[in-house]
Amino acid sequence: MEKAMKTLQKLDKHVIYLNELVLQVASNLKHPDDVNCAERAINAVLLSVRNCLNFEQSIKFLNYLPLPFKAIYIKDWHIDDRVPEKIESMNEFIDEVFRLDPGLCQNDYKDRDAIKQAVKAVFKVIGLHVSNADLRKELMFLPDDLRLYLEAEGVAIKSNEMDSSVWLS
Repeated sequence: MEKAMKTLQKLDKHVIYLNELVLQVASNLKHPDDVNCAERAINAVLLSVRNCLNFEQSIKFLNYLPLPFKAIYIKDWHIDDRVPEKIESMNEFIDEVFRLDPGLCQNDYKDRDAIKQAVKAVFKVIGLHVSNADLRKELMFLPDDLRLYLEAEGVAIKSNEMDSSVWLS
């Protein structure tokens, strides 16, 4: 019984942490009460990342995600030997986000710029919860224009252990 209680307490901590992350994304989207939109944005962005990485890159990327985002990233993941399609531009990445959740644009977002804001919000929250500066290397798969956009928008990997930040570019 005591072991079951400890397991439930651990699960509660993870659920609380996920809720915090979702609320942070919602706040970054300027819709702090719309957690459904934030959840859908997190899902679509993380799955878009997964779709453009091979297995080895995905494992490296997973190492640096906050634990609740890891669960979203691996949900329904069918590991195979496929070679992912190379995403060459921010527009192609946005297309992938839209492909994974077509309703995202129709229901939650009115245009491509709003999807860009969702991408920025998700990466900004990841950056706030990542303490390892090596994530910078792992994000090199992002198209140059997307990395430059994120940098210009102030998305940085902020260390929780030190008072420094590392830009994504």
